[in-house]
Amino acid sequence: MNNIHQLLTSATRAYEQNRLTVAKQKVRNILNVQPDHPEALHLLGTISYQNGNLEHAEECMLRSLELDRTNNDVRVKLATLYRESGQLSQALEQFQILSQFNPESPEILYNIGNALNDLDRQEEAVSFFRQALILRPKFVEAIFNLGNIYDALEQWFEAIGCYKQVIEIKPDFVPAYSNCGYCYIKLGQIREAFECYQTAVSLAPNDTWSYVNLANAQRGIGLLDEAKLSFGTAIEQDPDFTLAHLNLHACLYGEDKEKASRCLEQVLRIEPNHQRANFYLGTIRDFQGRADSAKNHFKIARKGNSKIDFLIDSWDYVCSVESSTYRLLGTNREMWEWALENANVDGLMLEFGVRFGTSIRQIAEITDQIIHGFDLFEGLPEEWGDLPKGAYTTRGVIPDVPDNVELHVGLFENSLPQFVESNPAPIKFMNVDCDLYSATKTIFDNLAGQIVPGTVIIFDEYFANPTWREDEFKAFQEAVQSNGWSYDYLAFSLPTRQVSVKIR
Repeated sequence: MNNIHQLLTSATRAYEQNRLTVAKQKVRNILNVQPDHPEALHLLGTISYQNGNLEHAEECMLRSLELDRTNNDVRVKLATLYRESGQLSQALEQFQILSQFNPESPEILYNIGNALNDLDRQEEAVSFFRQALILRPKFVEAIFNLGNIYDALEQWFEAIGCYKQVIEIKPDFVPAYSNCGYCYIKLGQIREAFECYQTAVSLAPNDTWSYVNLANAQRGIGLLDEAKLSFGTAIEQDPDFTLAHLNLHACLYGEDKEKASRCLEQVLRIEPNHQRANFYLGTIRDFQGRADSAKNHFKIARKGNSKIDFLIDSWDYVCSVESSTYRLLGTNREMWEWALENANVDGLMLEFGVRFGTSIRQIAEITDQIIHGFDLFEGLPEEWGDLPKGAYTTRGVIPDVPDNVELHVGLFENSLPQFVESNPAPIKFMNVDCDLYSATKTIFDNLAGQIVPGTVIIFDEYFANPTWREDEFKAFQEAVQSNGWSYDYLAFSLPTRQVSVKIR
C-alpha cells in the first residue's frame, strides 16, 4: 500500500509538471496491481481528458465514481467533460448530483445554471444564478452569465443592470462593456452604447471586435469620420476581417463610390462568393455605367441562392427611376440629414413606429422642432413575412425621449383621428417605420389632406426586403394614385433599406 501511495504521489507530481506520458505510465503501474483504485482511475481519466481522449476519460471517471461516489472532484470533471463534448443532459445530471452533496455551493448552482442555459432552459437557469448570487453576491461570472441570459431573452434592461453590476465589481472586465453596448444598441440608445464601446477600446486596444463595435455606434450617431477611422484600425489589426471592410463601405457609399468599391473588393479578395459584397459592388458598377462588371457581380451574388432576388429587384427599381437627382446613401444618419435639409414646409414633424426611440432620438438631434411619435409599443399588430404578431415589442415600455419629442401611444387608427383634429397643419416631414402595408395605409388614409407640395417622407422598409412590393411601397403608391400626388425621390439607401421622397 505504501508503494502504491508513493507511486500515486509521484504520478500526480508528474501530471502537475505536464509530464503526461510519465504520469500515465505510473498510473498504469498502479492499476496493474490494484485495478479498482479510484484515485488512480480519476487521474488516468484526467490525463486522457487532457490528451483529448474523451471516451476513455469518461470510462475511467465513471468507474472511479462507482468505487467512490463521494468524490466530488471526479464528478466536477465528468460534468465538465460532458458539457464540452456536447452531452448536455449528462452534464446537468452530474451537477445536480453534486448539489445534493453540497446544496449551498454557489459554484455548483452556477454550473447548474450554465448547464440549463446550454439546454435552452433559460428561465430555469435564471433561478439557479440568482440562488448562487444570494450565497455570493459578488460572484462576477454568475452575474455576467445571468446578464447573457437576459440578453438572449431580449430582456435588455435587466441585462444592462447585470453588466453594470459586473463593471462596478470588476471595472476592467471588457466583455461586460461590449455586451452592455450591444443591449443599448437593441434599445436604440446608441450614445450609451458608444460610451460602452469607447471604454472597451481603451481597456483592450488590440481587440479588433471592440473597434468594429465602436465604429458601428459612431456611424449610428452620425460620427462618420470617426467611424471610418475605427473601421480602419480594425482592418489594420486584421486585414481579413470582412465585416469591417463591408461596414466601412457603407460609410463611404454616399460620398465616394470608388472608395466604397475598394472596400468591397477587399471582401471579395477574402471571400470571392460573398453574396452581399457582390451585390453592393454590382450596384456601384451599374451606377458607374460598367454594366458588364455589374452583371457579373449580380450573377455571383445569385449563385445558389435565389433569396438575393429581392435585392436585385430593388436595385432594378432604383435604376428604373427616371430622375437622376436622387442620391445613393449608405447610413441612416445621412438619410435623415438629407431629408430634413430638403424639408422646407412650415409644418408638422411625425414618426410612425418609434419602438425604443432609435431613430426619433437621432432626428431630434438634427432639429429643434417638436416631433410627434406614434407607436403601440406592443410590437407588430399582425404577422409580417416570417415575423409573428407582437414582434418588435417593447413589452409596453415607453422609451425615454428628448424634450422635443411627444409620444402618442396606441394603434394608428385610434390615435391619428384625434391628433389630426387637434393638429390640422401641413406636414413638413414624416419618418414611416411601421413595416406593414395596413399600418402605412392607415397613415395615408388619415393624413392625406395634410400632405402637401414640399412634404418629405422617409420610408424605413420601402424596398430591399423580401416582401417590399406588398408593404410600405404598395401603400404609398396607392396613396399617390388616389390623391393625385406627384413626387421625386430624394435618396435611396440599400444598406439601410430606406427611401426618401418629396411631394411636388
